[in-house]
Amino acid sequence: MTVVVFLPLGLTGGLIGAFFLPFGLAVTYSLIASFIVAITVVPLLAYLLLDPREIGEHKEGWLERIYVPVLHWTLDSGRNKAIVLAVALISMVVGFALFANRPQTFLPSFGEPQLTADISLPPGTKIAETDAKIRELEAFIHEALPEEQITRVQSVVGGSGLGLESLLLGSTGVSENTGQITIGVEASSAELDALAQTLRAEAERIFGAENVSVSSV
Repeated sequence: MTVVVFLPLGLTGGLIGAFFLPFGLAVTYSLIASFIVAITVVPLLAYLLLDPREIGEHKEGWLERIYVPVLHWTLDSGRNKAIVLAVALISMVVGFALFANRPQTFLPSFGEPQLTADISLPPGTKIAETDAKIRELEAFIHEALPEEQITRVQSVVGGSGLGLESLLLGSTGVSENTGQITIGVEASSAELDALAQTLRAEAERIFGAENVSVSSV
């Protein structure tokens, strides 16, 4: 179950994936190895090394003295069960409320607003085709977006090949079907949203709506 929590960290793309992929894989491998040892080596060593006559009599600890009566009370009647379920439901609602108020960005804004277009074309797309489409979007940026608001345009064609799939399969080649365009802008929040909508419409026309995502920070 814990593996299900940590393994998806490797599926996150972009900068967040670069940060958390090694951590997610390290925890996942450790948990899998620990589980295998727990169900194979530990029982075998216990059988070989422990003498049942040397095992002392079980003594009830303080945690057990608290937990068992609470468990009996919880299961004693339908009213008690309803109380426990109500407390659990309230805790879940409070948890969701706290989560909704948390910041939703991985890194805070460092001053300059920017637009980012993440491109992921269908597998098998050649890097020359990816480059041609990115150049087409670059030309649109320079022609259609206000020049006085654009401070920089940075393009990356091809991925590093360091995602979860490549590490699991032992492949470290360049992902020819991926790319990214980052645009630094000088604009207000409303202007940034308008520029993002304009860029998103053209990017979806060039790459296809399912192959590109445009975000603004």
